[in-house]
Amino acid sequence: MGFFDSIFSRSILQEDEPTVSFGRYSDSFKAPVKYDYWDIAIKEFGRANYRLAFTSFLDYLKDDDQHNVKYTEVGDEVEFQIYQGSKRLEGVWTAEGLFVEAKIAKTNGFHVGFLRRLIEENYLLKYCKYALDEEHNVTIIYCSRASEASPYKLYYGFKELAIHADKLDDILVDEFDELTMINTGHVKELSENEKKIKHTFITDKIESVFELIDSTKLDLGQYPSAESYLLLSATYILDYLISPEGFMLEKFETIHNHFYHSKQTTGVKTNMLIKKELKEIADRSYEQNEQELYVGISSFGVTSPVSSEQLFSFIESELKQLDWYIKHQHYDVAQAILDFIIGYCLFNYGLSRPISQLFHLYLRVRESKFFVDLDFQPLVKENGELDDFLIKEHFKKIESENTRIYKFLRINTAELSTKSLFPFCQSLVHAVLNLNLNRVDHVDVN
Repeated sequence: MGFFDSIFSRSILQEDEPTVSFGRYSDSFKAPVKYDYWDIAIKEFGRANYRLAFTSFLDYLKDDDQHNVKYTEVGDEVEFQIYQGSKRLEGVWTAEGLFVEAKIAKTNGFHVGFLRRLIEENYLLKYCKYALDEEHNVTIIYCSRASEASPYKLYYGFKELAIHADKLDDILVDEFDELTMINTGHVKELSENEKKIKHTFITDKIESVFELIDSTKLDLGQYPSAESYLLLSATYILDYLISPEGFMLEKFETIHNHFYHSKQTTGVKTNMLIKKELKEIADRSYEQNEQELYVGISSFGVTSPVSSEQLFSFIESELKQLDWYIKHQHYDVAQAILDFIIGYCLFNYGLSRPISQLFHLYLRVRESKFFVDLDFQPLVKENGELDDFLIKEHFKKIESENTRIYKFLRINTAELSTKSLFPFCQSLVHAVLNLNLNRVDHVDVN
């Protein structure tokens, strides 16, 4: 094959990529027009124009790509529906007040176990309460006078209701035989093939990190933070790529809390707790996991918004840990640190679109086999070499899709290394630190 033949025979980017949902929904970075609706809601509520304030608030919540909010004005009332994962919030606004609820599960008996669980959960709620309705459905409710339903109060009240309802339904139904799912008709079922690929990836990923911990020459008793990087990076990657609900989601959050909120345990003991949680996930059957693999519609993100300064500060602080492991040739831990940086940010932060796209590209290269199994275009060749041309085409695409909002966004591909996996991952993280993420105000992206 001649030189020009090799150039013109190169593949272009896949036009119709598989429809696969990744990561946690974030509402941190909305289109500018949405913030206009928020400003209207604030202003009209201050003028005691409560109905317009409420409908403007609903327009603010709308994600036009997901069709997550629906409302109808009927006479003096506003009937509305808001979707969050597997749950549908239904409510009505009147001049006197508003009422909204999410039915979680249907019960065929009053088992003391789940009733005690709901009472305990009620203590954790600030705006809402769990209850049983007349049809023996477990439900969570929120109500307020119209004159007290400011946009701020509505946002945090609706968010608490939505997130708790979506999180608890899978867990309760899995734990108590007396309960069955309800109001899940909007949920999109995954194909059997996608479920099997994800189940295999879950078990393989956990088994591989356990094998890596057992085989490493590094004394993990002396360096427990190295083991933590290995365990947490696998956890966060699984959370992003699998996007589970119910048991798995709760386990991932428990692992995160073990590391960041268990002040009274040592690093070694914390790692033991994390391994125990991961093993429980790995030991689950396909039949158990497939029930938690589906795609819902979301309105509220569980991640926290982060400024580029905060994000870059976190990345820089973690990159400082790389040098020692590279110097002593512990490349498996060095790779895990890079994976941890990407995974932690996707798990914990509401990221701007170009950052989330770059981090997704990182994982697409890092976990190439998983993406290829899902019928994505390969970015790593069969011989293990990275496809420099296609990867850089993806960088160009990310730039072009975001320059209307991020006018000064430039990805310096000249400094990106595609020689092998680790240099690529390291250079991509450094490239992120050099991005100019100043936004252009008042651009309508719809």
